[in-house]
Amino acid sequence: MLEKAFNKSVSSKPCAYEWYKVFKEGRQIVEDMLRSGRRSSSSTELNIDAVKEIVLKNCQTSLLEL
Repeated sequence: MLEKAFNKSVSSKPCAYEWYKVFKEGRQIVEDMLRSGRRSSSSTELNIDAVKEIVLKNCQTSLLEL
């Protein structure tokens, strides 16, 4: 029924059941909770600044060298 109303942009049933479970347990926000483990991206301010500095020193730096 939701797929008819929203096409394919609806969550899967297992995903909907998981959200239902966590909200029933008391969760009140939809933002991601903090998790331990590896970051999903290496684009930190420190890394961005370091790459900018390398490229500004030598604009012929290749991606492999970075």
